[in-house]
Amino acid sequence: SGPFLDSLSVEYGYTSDIMYVVHCGLFTVVGTVSYYLINERDRREMIILRKKGAAIDYSIARTYQLKENLYLMEMFTRILIPFLVILFPEFFFYPAFTLIPKGIGYDWIRYFSVALYDLWLAVMSISTVALVPLCAP
Repeated sequence: SGPFLDSLSVEYGYTSDIMYVVHCGLFTVVGTVSYYLINERDRREMIILRKKGAAIDYSIARTYQLKENLYLMEMFTRILIPFLVILFPEFFFYPAFTLIPKGIGYDWIRYFSVALYDLWLAVMSISTVALVPLCAP
């Protein structure tokens, strides 16, 4: 429901479209940093459990849970970096269109950024589907 509410707030003027782009960029950065921190914490905890050894059922279950978490994190890491590289151009094309005023002699930059944004959407759609095999080991 978050994207739906964001779209409604832009549509009815509660927030500007450039703030929506900033909002998306902020969540991309926060999500990537959180992902990295959780991955590192799980790796450190796994090293600690290996040093201590699994003596009771809880630590054995914890070890298997950490192994599963690390496996999923490695799978997501294979797709995260290419996805972020593909996602990055949006934060140039859209603000170039939005922030350059109409009729000051730079309309060609606005139109070019719209064309590149449309091209980027097509490349992003195809690339997202093409990155799916990277998830499989």
